[in-house]
Amino acid sequence: MSIWLFVIYVLVGLVGWLWWTRMRVDGQREASGNPTPRPYRCVVIKPHDDACPGVRRLEGKRFLARAAPPLPLDDCSGFGCRCRYAHLADRRDGECRRLNARQRGLPPDSVNGDQRSGSDRRRYDTFASGAAH
Repeated sequence: MSIWLFVIYVLVGLVGWLWWTRMRVDGQREASGNPTPRPYRCVVIKPHDDACPGVRRLEGKRFLARAAPPLPLDDCSGFGCRCRYAHLADRRDGECRRLNARQRGLPPDSVNGDQRSGSDRRRYDTFASGAAH
């Protein structure tokens, strides 16, 4: 009887170990899977020391990654252009407007209150009471 009890313990341990390793691998797949798309991923042109005037005009301007002008530019006068793209996570810069609205002098939403005019158009207010028509 003790041999069967030992075999059962080994089988339960093996099943538990397989389940644990499978859950760990699935978690790693989810973490390294498809990252969330970033629709505002962008690039900035980083000119080299001897960059042409066309690139100098675009210096510091952010372009969506899929809409950036190809390098070298058509009007590039540099031999063997060495200008490159610098990749950024987001084309937008600065803080979210909601976070610094008070600094700009805009009132927060709670100050404005309810700005709707007129009365409620619903015949009965059944949502609050839980009753149905």
